[in-house]
Amino acid sequence: MPCTELDELIEPIAAGEIEPDAVMRAHLATCTVCASALALARHIDRVLAMQSAPEPSPRFTQALMARMRRERWRSEQYLDLAFNAAVALAIAAGAGGLCLVLTMSGLATVSADLTRVVVAAASAAVASLVPALPVYAAAAALFVSGMALWWWAEHGLEI
Repeated sequence: MPCTELDELIEPIAAGEIEPDAVMRAHLATCTVCASALALARHIDRVLAMQSAPEPSPRFTQALMARMRRERWRSEQYLDLAFNAAVALAIAAGAGGLCLVLTMSGLATVSADLTRVVVAAASAAVASLVPALPVYAAAAALFVSGMALWWWAEHGLEI
């Protein structure tokens, strides 16, 4: 067995994770470099086992979780950006294809008339809703105030 193959197995052997087979034991008996590397790894494991693990600070878990949430949020933001860009490109391609089909088929004039009818209907709908806008605004303000009070009652103010 060459030293390069056994070198990768020195640490698992020292840690007791794997048991050396006959070929490995024969190599360790004849190769002083690999035998000293194994002895050093076993010594390091014994020294580390004698050391007590330091106690983490009380805020360690909170800080770690906050960092993980922040990094996950950033990665999700990049994914959302890519998805939104793909959707925007698909919509632009669809709209461009529709315009091309309408222009080439002669339906552009029909679509212009249809656009005028839709715009006129939308204008009429907006004109009928304008008198009721203050009522809708007051209802929305009341709803938002109620939701804010509910949130405050559930979570309280943390300073």
